[in-house]
Amino acid sequence: MLTPKRLAARTYPGIQELHSNLKKLTDSLSRPRMSHPAELRSFSGRFRQALRTRSFDDVSTVVERLLAQEDELSADARIALHTTLGNAHHFVAVILPLFYEEKTLLLLCDSKQQIDLAYSEYGRLLSTCSSYPQLKVLWNQLREQKTLFRTIAQRIIDKKFWKTAIIHRVSDNEDESMSRKRAVFNPTNPSNYPEEQFYKMYSETSYVVDSTTNQVEYHVFVSVDCPSTDDELRDLLADRHGDKFIDENWFRGAHVLNLHCIHQLKDWMEEVTPALLKSISSCRHIRRSGQREDRQVAKDERSAMIATGVLVDQNGYLRPPHNTGSMDEDSRFDLLQANEHILDGVIYVETSFPFCEANIRLQGRSFHGCFDSGRLKESTTTVLHLVCSNFPFRITTDAICSQD
Repeated sequence: MLTPKRLAARTYPGIQELHSNLKKLTDSLSRPRMSHPAELRSFSGRFRQALRTRSFDDVSTVVERLLAQEDELSADARIALHTTLGNAHHFVAVILPLFYEEKTLLLLCDSKQQIDLAYSEYGRLLSTCSSYPQLKVLWNQLREQKTLFRTIAQRIIDKKFWKTAIIHRVSDNEDESMSRKRAVFNPTNPSNYPEEQFYKMYSETSYVVDSTTNQVEYHVFVSVDCPSTDDELRDLLADRHGDKFIDENWFRGAHVLNLHCIHQLKDWMEEVTPALLKSISSCRHIRRSGQREDRQVAKDERSAMIATGVLVDQNGYLRPPHNTGSMDEDSRFDLLQANEHILDGVIYVETSFPFCEANIRLQGRSFHGCFDSGRLKESTTTVLHLVCSNFPFRITTDAICSQD
């Protein structure tokens, strides 16, 4: 059984702090939570509308007061507040329980459609009200960001790049020369990597997937024994709502190139470049174990990796980022907020491609949306890669995805 103490240990600290402050402000209103007549087992549309309207001023007053004292919150709680206001499900789950009795809220928001309607209704009421200026400004900013990302996502869906997917049939059989070794791709100084410890790989002797056009390219990797034809695979990828699935036994991965050819996405990538550079310079780099990365190799090749966003511990619980070093809360909030904006964009793009839909069903799918930080150091041009792999994904001379 979950005691309050154990539940708190499983709850993201930023949410705990946010909820505590919201509750204090809600209690200060000295108003009972809204309820419904016991005989009602379901709500009509008119009754739902009345419930939402009745709570609008109280909800907006509490959030407006919290925004007025936002500087007193930790960076994690401020990020949690912005996330809550920008997402329908978070808004209903975090804020509305403070204003409705549990059974009333469950009937009011008893489906995804009703959750979205409730969130939209609060936004509509706010758009015609001038009593809550800080909340209105923030709400509009969040809405503009989502509108941009939805435009990009819709562009991807409309173009249906997966209908012209390039199919690669590859073999990932390891040989003795690769056993228990770390792979180095195009090493700058080959003599620094002894044969008994490293497997050296070179572009000229590898199958390098690179762009040959100025259009978005969707590359899909399957094993050489995949029984489906290329056209059959494309049909499976295009069937986003069907009941057929690509078999994980022969799916090897997917790689999307030339995303910058979508002009809205290119503009957004250029916009977030300063934030990426700031993250690279401000966040502590990830140090991996010696089994995963040789530190001397990383130093020689000037390789660096940083993590952004919340962390997931070994028990699956969210934890705040701890690689931001020693900085004041305002600076930390600005950094985390910029990173959240970047992650939102990556997620919107990622979920627009079918390898994140149900038609590729994997036991341990690994998705990576990453920016080429090496390019960032040399110019203001950013390169966004989307990679999906059937984890663990073996990199061999049969199938190498070029970093360019």
